[in-house]
Amino acid sequence: MYSHAGQEFMNKPDGFYRKVGENIRAKRKERGLSQEGLAKAVGLKRPSMSNIEKGRQNILLHTFCDIAETLDSNPTALLPERLRPELGQMPDLTSFSKEVREFVEAAIKPAKKKEDSDGSSKTKN
Repeated sequence: MYSHAGQEFMNKPDGFYRKVGENIRAKRKERGLSQEGLAKAVGLKRPSMSNIEKGRQNILLHTFCDIAETLDSNPTALLPERLRPELGQMPDLTSFSKEVREFVEAAIKPAKKKEDSDGSSKTKN
């Protein structure tokens, strides 16, 4: 079932930054780096890194990318997980206009397979 759990971060940015900070801290510890070491590598002071990890300091996008690179991590892995629809399930789109529903449904539906004359399958977009 589709959940709007990700919406909570849009309404409460403090929760978003806190979760990003927790993910950064976990990855930093996994890599065996100190706050001081990570901060220095990305051009920050240790108190700033501490505040980022606690979600008390918003992080600039370029700093976030520098942190991800220093931690040898995909930036997406440092973002909060958001609940997504299960494969094959559609989100509840009833509150949207027909045009928006059709657009979203078309974007979400898996590509249909089409058999060629030789019996092989190709994905049709």
